[in-house]
Amino acid sequence: MPTKKQINYYWPQEDHSVIDLFLDQKNIRLPISANTQNALIQDLFSNEDAFDLVKSFVQNRLFPDEFPIAVKEKGKLVIIEGNRRLAALKAMNQPDLVPAFKDKIKSLTNPNITTIKVVIAPNRESALKHIANKHTINYRRPWKPLRQAYFYKSQIDNGRTIQMLKEDYPEHDIPKFIKMIEMHHLAKSLPFSDVRVLDKIHDERKFPITNLERLYDSPHVQEAFGYEFDANGKLKGHIDQKEFNKGYTRLVEDVATGAVDSRKTNTATQIQKYVEALPDDCKPNLKKKGKFSAKDFKENKHSKESGNYRSTPLPDGLFLSSHLPYKLKSTALRFLYDELKDINVKKFPNAAHDLLRSFLECALIVFFKQVGEYSAIAKTDQHNPKLGEMLTHIINRKSKFIIDSNIIEVVKQIKSDYDSPYSLERMNMSNHNENWNSSEKDVRVAWGKIEGLFKIILNPITNGVHSK
Repeated sequence: MPTKKQINYYWPQEDHSVIDLFLDQKNIRLPISANTQNALIQDLFSNEDAFDLVKSFVQNRLFPDEFPIAVKEKGKLVIIEGNRRLAALKAMNQPDLVPAFKDKIKSLTNPNITTIKVVIAPNRESALKHIANKHTINYRRPWKPLRQAYFYKSQIDNGRTIQMLKEDYPEHDIPKFIKMIEMHHLAKSLPFSDVRVLDKIHDERKFPITNLERLYDSPHVQEAFGYEFDANGKLKGHIDQKEFNKGYTRLVEDVATGAVDSRKTNTATQIQKYVEALPDDCKPNLKKKGKFSAKDFKENKHSKESGNYRSTPLPDGLFLSSHLPYKLKSTALRFLYDELKDINVKKFPNAAHDLLRSFLECALIVFFKQVGEYSAIAKTDQHNPKLGEMLTHIINRKSKFIIDSNIIEVVKQIKSDYDSPYSLERMNMSNHNENWNSSEKDVRVAWGKIEGLFKIILNPITNGVHSK
């Protein structure tokens, strides 16, 4: 019975002089007809940024876990994988090979790498199969930005200074990661009642730090929240710390819940609108001067596995009655309020989204009747005005009782941001479209956007005092 041909998975490693190695004339990265080694080297410098590798070798030397792959063909060792590296090393030893880069190379401190280790493949076919797998199937899991930041934090914790890190990693944006470390530290220091928000913030793998970074790096946010960063990325606050916490708590919560993402706050204009639309109780008072840094914040201990929470978990419903008092004069609406407060959003997201829309519509009707504006909206005595009509009444600034420009801006978004969970269009779909389904995230994002409006309409102010 014939035996299967045994496959040799071991490829030997050998040390060879850079001079004795040859670039591959058949390399797909080198679509030129020239058949000289010098022409190949110049092409890699001109079109494939081989000079970047020169700088890397000067700063970091060779990476010990990455060896070029070579095959023996016609008495020569031809590099099948690693031509850019070989071109860079040859040019470092002979700068005249690349006249356009000669002066740049000579200006650097040459580490004099004359011998390198290469892996010897049994033949070109085997080498190309390995290269194809390497470049088309990504087995390596790249570090996410927050994990990269904590890599540098671990070095700082072990005695390295920021200046040392800058010198050790000159091609890396160290201040960017220092900012990330400090602002995530602040996020973990704030009190949140929702355990799901805490879980997200304290999970370095899942917290969307780049969405938060886009905000805390914005001049609009820095000006509105009263802080800046120094040249090393260290936080410098110049208002009262409690005032800063008001705004940053809302910002972090919006990022953690998905109310803010890369689509909604991707441009300076979008970020500015987001800041302007924040409720007044989330806007820091810049007149209250103070001084703080990241050292003034102490992280809350939070362990999902042990259940060691530092705050009271939020019920399964959308809110706590203590956070959103009900003072409208309608017992029937109060029943809806209690159901919405207590409904298990995770188990019944579709019912919760539908109830949220109904509650908003009914609450606005009761509110406008109570403050005397209902007749200005209703077109007939037989039918209540539609939800869209009442929102338009607010947007057009015809209400004497909903005058907060930030709330009005939110109402505009409810009518215009058609693809958002809080939009009128999406809420109508949950109510009228039999093919539409909502998720728990949809409901909580919608609530986060509309909560500020509810705080007004459930507790109206007439003649300068709250209704009782």
